[in-house]
Amino acid sequence: MSRFKTLIFVLLLLLTAWGAGAVIDRPGSSAPMRTAEAAEASGDLPLAIGSYSLLIKEYNPEMPREKQLKYAEAFKHAGDLCDSSQRFIEALEFYTLSYQIAEKIENPELMMKCLGNIGNVYARFEDLERALTYYSRVYRLALKYNSVPDQIKVLINITTANALAGNIEAAKEGFRKLTLIDTIGQPFGEYHRLRLQGTIAAAGKNYTGAIYYYRQARRSAVENNLDSIMIANGDCQLGRSYMLAGNIDSAKTALNRALKISTEHGYNDVSMGAYTNLAELSRIEGDSVSDMKYKAMAQQIADSMFNRRDFNKVRNKLVEYEEMLQSTRIADLNTRLTIQWIIIMFVAVVLIVIGIAAAIIMRRNKQLRFANETLLKNNHELIESKEKTRVLMEKYLDSLQKEKEKLNILPVEKSSDELPTDDNYNPTAESGDTGSVSEPKEETAYLSEEQIEILLRRINRVLDDEQYIFNSEFSLNMLAKLVKSNTKYVSWVINEMYGRNFKSLLNERRVHEASKRLEDKEHYGSFTIQAIAEEVGYKSSNSFIQSFKKVVGMTPAVYQKLAYQKRDRANESAEENDELQS
Repeated sequence: MSRFKTLIFVLLLLLTAWGAGAVIDRPGSSAPMRTAEAAEASGDLPLAIGSYSLLIKEYNPEMPREKQLKYAEAFKHAGDLCDSSQRFIEALEFYTLSYQIAEKIENPELMMKCLGNIGNVYARFEDLERALTYYSRVYRLALKYNSVPDQIKVLINITTANALAGNIEAAKEGFRKLTLIDTIGQPFGEYHRLRLQGTIAAAGKNYTGAIYYYRQARRSAVENNLDSIMIANGDCQLGRSYMLAGNIDSAKTALNRALKISTEHGYNDVSMGAYTNLAELSRIEGDSVSDMKYKAMAQQIADSMFNRRDFNKVRNKLVEYEEMLQSTRIADLNTRLTIQWIIIMFVAVVLIVIGIAAAIIMRRNKQLRFANETLLKNNHELIESKEKTRVLMEKYLDSLQKEKEKLNILPVEKSSDELPTDDNYNPTAESGDTGSVSEPKEETAYLSEEQIEILLRRINRVLDDEQYIFNSEFSLNMLAKLVKSNTKYVSWVINEMYGRNFKSLLNERRVHEASKRLEDKEHYGSFTIQAIAEEVGYKSSNSFIQSFKKVVGMTPAVYQKLAYQKRDRANESAEENDELQS
């Protein structure tokens, strides 16, 4: 079902990419830019994308605003090329860089394009919640600047994402807002209205209605000579609905039509969805051989398109940037607040000035409180994101294991003797070559894929055990001993799979647990901050406060105060509702 969600989004993403393919004024005097344009004109997209990557080194944040805008537009265009080439990880990197520049130079039009496309990438990786977060930001900007075209695009995405996430009422509300905008062109608008109604019906398990609307949408695409991907995607959606309605023969016909079109035109997303649904159909019919064949084909396409590890690295960069930006804004608010207090002290004798200054301070305090509450919310989302990442990593390892079991190539987990524990381990010498071997440039040459997988599983088991990570004596050496390896390999695996070193990862997990306990008034309300710090493995309160502020963006005391205030407001609101009902 999760792969099918990705499939439905394909057409949406291709049709509603913000400004994809637009002619832009790029820094053409640059050698990488000239190479990129020439490669793109000749159809050599890999060379064009590589040349755009070299352009990143030329960007200087001290450039004049006009020149920064040209670079931002060039990076956004490079993201579009990556997206059309299904190189989604690189697309996310380019869109993120373009968005950062656009926000710095305060260009709302480019900000909306980049935010919308970042949301599209998250949607492709099935992180619908985070995709909706970015779509909502685009919608707010589109309303603020009265950009009707952007409102239409983002409402289509919001409606689809909510339907796929099971938020049917929110999807219906998005569709209602879309229908209020009477400037949607025909036949494009007619197709989308029909498709969205089919998606909402399917989300509500009204498969008869879904079949009706999907058939109408497909007919509209065929009759109006719309892009073939719309027809292929419509067939796949239609086939899925037929299958869920129990009409197996019609489902096969529709899915095979989708597969034929997608294979001819290279629509890998649609092909992957068609194979996934055909595998499910085979399973329903009891044909295990076809089930395994179609699953393998779908997995092969998925492996070529999606790399979870690289995606998590890029996503962490984006999250860290947003947190840094939020922390900077909070610091700026604190500085302004301090200035206001100084002004009050100098003009305290003038009552009118005191009143004006007090009003300013109240406003600043409200902004600061809002910023801190936003940071509190971001910490919750970050914890959930990290937990999802850990679950995804376990699912990824499990999928590798299951795939190898099917192919009969998965060995039983190696004993500790088969994992290298010596820093001087030489794989060539171990295989029987007694000659001299030059020192490899990277330590990755020491470990096979199976060894990395085994070591990662062991590391995860230890890091999930509170008796170890909350032990103040816990160290990289101790972890290496527990997983029966050495610090080099353990450190490398952590850096490669989590995108940070052991100390940062350990502090992050300890701080996240501490933040949960700081909010839990019922069980930890009587605990001091120092007591909580000691329980999660910190020897001194100073080191805990520094680590907490680095990870969360505020001190533990401020965090606890905000959490308690939020809880009290929620309780008061609940009590008022109870009184009104009684």
